[in-house]
Amino acid sequence: MRRAVILLAVACGGKPAPRPPQVSPAETLAKQLGDDLAKLAELAHRHAVDCGALVSVLRPHVEQMKRHAGDVELMMADPVKGAELKAALAGYADRSPGRTDQAAKDLGAAYLRCPDATTKYQLEKAIADMPTFE
Repeated sequence: MRRAVILLAVACGGKPAPRPPQVSPAETLAKQLGDDLAKLAELAHRHAVDCGALVSVLRPHVEQMKRHAGDVELMMADPVKGAELKAALAGYADRSPGRTDQAAKDLGAAYLRCPDATTKYQLEKAIADMPTFE
């Protein structure tokens, strides 16, 4: 049986498929954080004229961002993993300069259009709950 498997492997080219490149946990987390910021900017821009709609989509996104922030805290507690994460994040900082500024402007525009104090409070709370990193 083993010989049949070897012959079959040789007949099919004999070379195993190349392994996909290994992605480190730091690179994976850096990508998640980059994706979080991209989605935040997209949501803020799409709903800049509709405060209520922004609040409804922002809340779950902020919760996801907070989960990723917890992962950052765990990784940063380890000096080696923390250094890997900082290196992985460096590439994301340069990809979209101004994205954070534009998101802030869009969040502000939505805030100015909030129909009532309750909705304003909900947007303020969502913004206050967003994790920040130094």
